[in-house]
Amino acid sequence: VRDVSFEVRRGEVLGVSGLVGSGRTELLRAIFGADRAESGDVSVAGAPPRRFREPREAVRAGLGMIPEDRKTEGLLLPRSILMNLTLGRLRPFRSRVGLINGRRERAEAVEVGRRVHLKCDSVEQPVEQLSGGNQQKVVVGRWLLRDPDVVLFDEPTRGIDVAAKFAVYALIDELVGRGKGVVIVSSEVEELMLVCDRIAVTSAGRLVETFQRGEWTHENLLAAAFRGYANTIDEAQAR
Repeated sequence: VRDVSFEVRRGEVLGVSGLVGSGRTELLRAIFGADRAESGDVSVAGAPPRRFREPREAVRAGLGMIPEDRKTEGLLLPRSILMNLTLGRLRPFRSRVGLINGRRERAEAVEVGRRVHLKCDSVEQPVEQLSGGNQQKVVVGRWLLRDPDVVLFDEPTRGIDVAAKFAVYALIDELVGRGKGVVIVSSEVEELMLVCDRIAVTSAGRLVETFQRGEWTHENLLAAAFRGYANTIDEAQAR
């Protein structure tokens, strides 16, 4: 990923499109500090620009991220729904001696589960027993509880059914309604066209063009996605 610069405003959904291997996921991971960037910086909510060395710094600055692989990077599968929901924000539940107020933690988890329309037996249920769509709701619910300024979604509806997809879209709408900035990487162009205000296209590691709603079509998004590979295609045709 190189020569990439963009902004996302409060209450806006910015989509990131491109071919597999174009740098979409790497871009989000570099912003969030999950991968170490060699250069560049990020400014959140008017704070001085900085480069995050690890996700902890990004979270403290007001970023949240729903990773592409929820099972290996987003959830503690054998643990309870409750633990997975509150893991990112335990401080409000601590007593003066450092113990967790279980009653308060559970009440907060139940409320977040209600907000995301989580279908489960109880918040004590292991998260690995949930469907893919409900597991994704748990990941999103954790960030609703944390309340970041900007939320990064990497393939937010991969591996879930149609009903669960629209439930995730509703959660994105809730974030937007609360003035959050949202960035969505998706391999489904139709999904981006449905939920985004703008779509930025990456090609061969670079951000090549950004389209406003009403400007994009399948054809011009695809043309932009191939733009960075023009020389490679020409060389292949010549051979």
